[in-house]
Amino acid sequence: MTGKNSRFRLSRFKRRMVSDKVPYYPPPGKRLRKTRMALLAILSLLLVSMASCGVYSWRFTSAVRELVPGEITVGDLADGEYEGEYRVFHVYARVRVWVAEGKIVEIELVNAEKMQRADAARVQETMARVVEEQSLQVDLVSGASASQKAALKAVEKALSSTP
Repeated sequence: MTGKNSRFRLSRFKRRMVSDKVPYYPPPGKRLRKTRMALLAILSLLLVSMASCGVYSWRFTSAVRELVPGEITVGDLADGEYEGEYRVFHVYARVRVWVAEGKIVEIELVNAEKMQRADAARVQETMARVVEEQSLQVDLVSGASASQKAALKAVEKALSSTP
């Protein structure tokens, strides 16, 4: 064999690429179809996950908005230590309440280490106001309202149980 391919043989595809100065683009086929299908699957997965996150967020905010702590009569409570917990979706609060002489003496947030620091600080501030006012009808600090409402419901649940 003589000519430019005499030293080695090139495949037909490579010969075409070497001989033509125009870049070679393979005809649309299986590879392009697979790429399109993969992109479509990724896009579908992304849309489904965004929709499910939106639904979860909507249900969570609706549930938190409807959370209203009830009234308690502290004077009727027996002295002792009460424990309660409350969960609304991913927000969880567990409290320990001490009652002495018909008054709430102290409220401890048991799961403070599992909350973010800012949330735990706001919840503890709210619990201090509950002790001060002897009522669950206190103003919430802006920011961690879901955690605060869950903690207030946990106090309500604790005080409605037996010590």
